[in-house]
Amino acid sequence: MGALLQDARYACRWLLRNPGFAAVAVLTLGLGIGTVTTIFSILDAAVLRPLPYREPDALMTVSITHEEKGGTAETFPWSSPKFESLRKHARSFESVAGHSRLDLNLTGVAEPERLVAEIVSASYFPLLGVGASAGRTFLADEDGAPGAHPVAVISDGLWRRRFGGEKSIVGKTIEINRVPMTVVGIAPPRFAGLAGDADIWVPMAMADVFLYPDILKEDGNHWHNVVARLNGASLPVRPPRKSSSWGRRSRRSTRWRSAARCGAPRPPRSTTAGSIRPSAAPCSSSSGPSPSSS
Repeated sequence: MGALLQDARYACRWLLRNPGFAAVAVLTLGLGIGTVTTIFSILDAAVLRPLPYREPDALMTVSITHEEKGGTAETFPWSSPKFESLRKHARSFESVAGHSRLDLNLTGVAEPERLVAEIVSASYFPLLGVGASAGRTFLADEDGAPGAHPVAVISDGLWRRRFGGEKSIVGKTIEINRVPMTVVGIAPPRFAGLAGDADIWVPMAMADVFLYPDILKEDGNHWHNVVARLNGASLPVRPPRKSSSWGRRSRRSTRWRSAARCGAPRPPRSTTAGSIRPSAAPCSSSSGPSPSSS
């Protein structure tokens, strides 16, 4: 112990006699510790920490592939009519849900705030296995008539930041883009949606209000993403033959030669309805609504 104290005193005297070297040493140690801490934080969030969803390995993103005559293929998100066709006819999935990221504004308050929102179908929360920490999530009939159900689920962070963590906010009305919206639920902590940073969720039927009228009727306007949960406890190596039935129906009803293409959030796995192909990208829903007509 005495030798250790003697070495420490010697090191301190030497550093005091060489302040330049001491400053470089301290700076190097600080940068090294900071870099390691940052890398570990990213690794923890991206790999080590489990996703806040039920059985995340069974979740798949589903996209439309438009195949050209030359063999090239282009991947698109979904229009609402095509999504409804998928929801009715795809048999490989336990459930499918539509979702899209967009920016909305909290208005009607002293300090308005830009919010990251997800506009989602009513099946979104049940598919992910996420319930509300207070109140409820969306009901099936809130996917109905466009604009008829102005309701919202808010994130735990927004609830604490702007509403003081008071559960009495459930059932009250807030303004989003100057539209009165009833808060029906509060999302659990750590849940930020497939967008990764969502503050608020609104029903897909509100797209006519927050985007533009009749967007839900336009077959050629591909503006939202789709996430699906596969049937069964394990992911299939090959999609069942009947999964190609949606692609055949789609080819008959539209001018698309299309297929449903999937990729799992983590680890990446992929299938294509009717054939096996590698997915172009893993599950990602960070893109906002960028309507484009075909």
